[in-house]
Amino acid sequence: MTAVIAKLFILGVLSMWAGVYIGSLAPRLWKQKNYRGAAGTAILAGLTMVLPVVFTLIRDN
Repeated sequence: MTAVIAKLFILGVLSMWAGVYIGSLAPRLWKQKNYRGAAGTAILAGLTMVLPVVFTLIRDN
């Protein structure tokens, strides 16, 4: 049980870091009037934060 909690914690922290890193590109793209790229980057950042944890939970059950 502790190993599963540790694994989800590490995965969550890495997912949050990746989401913030990718999401930090969106304001730069928005300032360059690349609205489609900014929206795509925001969606990708959200998926980066959620999908790894979801897939891990589905696979463990």
